[in-house]
Amino acid sequence: MKKAGQRPDNITVTAPATIANLGAGFDLLGLAMEAPCDTITASRLSVQKLEFVSDPAFPELPLDTRNVAFYVAKKVYDAISPDTGAEIRLIKKIPPGSGMGGSAASAAAAAVAINTLFGSPFSREELLPFVVQGERLASGSPHADNAAPALLGGLCLLSPGKQMEVLRLPVSERFYWTVVLPACECNTREMRNLLPKMLSLATHTMQAGCLATLVSGLITGQSEWVSRGLHDLIAEPVRAIHIPGFAQVREAALDCGALGCSISGSGPAMFAVADTANTAGTIADAMQQAFREAGLASNAHISPVNTKGTLCTEQSLS
Repeated sequence: MKKAGQRPDNITVTAPATIANLGAGFDLLGLAMEAPCDTITASRLSVQKLEFVSDPAFPELPLDTRNVAFYVAKKVYDAISPDTGAEIRLIKKIPPGSGMGGSAASAAAAAVAINTLFGSPFSREELLPFVVQGERLASGSPHADNAAPALLGGLCLLSPGKQMEVLRLPVSERFYWTVVLPACECNTREMRNLLPKMLSLATHTMQAGCLATLVSGLITGQSEWVSRGLHDLIAEPVRAIHIPGFAQVREAALDCGALGCSISGSGPAMFAVADTANTAGTIADAMQQAFREAGLASNAHISPVNTKGTLCTEQSLS
């Protein structure tokens, strides 16, 4: 923890949607998008307590520490132990159960808001374990493939080991990412329960090779390597059947020039990667049309990689 600095009275923080796994990188790889974003506004209170106001657009979200944003905010608040309190308000633009890192975005925004409100005693890297604990609450598993890019931005690779370490990898700016979210929901806990408990040696070798090829392509800008590496032999086979029209949507994306297409996180959102913004737009239209033919409306988002992560967009100083 670093020394606390000047403390603002009010602050607004945004945290971006993320694409986790990126096909071959199950629980290891994640990338931040420019939009959509979850927002936390926080205001200091004279009394030593934490108050939480959830987004009225999502009345099903709890108002206590079962809510990821409030849970993480309280963890950071208790760790700082300030002599004043805070009111935090959540505005969600990333729907729960979307596969776009909604819980990670809410957690990251809450952590940065409370930390900044009380003088930023923690570095961004020191906030990551708090955000990951929010992911544990949301899904039952403390994975950081959404949490790290939401908080830190860019393309993040999780380094194996007992100590949580994140490698922020350089990623070519030539790639554009399309995420299409159909009007259905996949529960993250349930999607994790579908995963195989054992893998064959052949599956492990193929998945590892795809991950290495994909990462190399994203760093160097080699489209062919991205195309060859963007495959998932672990999660996609068991999760795809829970997304209506999955095969048709992927085929539509590839037919329009996508370098690859798979499930974003645990779904139901699907993502595709392209060489240009124009191609990404064409892919988005085709994916949405395929979802319509499967009986589902959808929303599309097109973005380059977001290298900034969670941002403080407004603050007023005391």
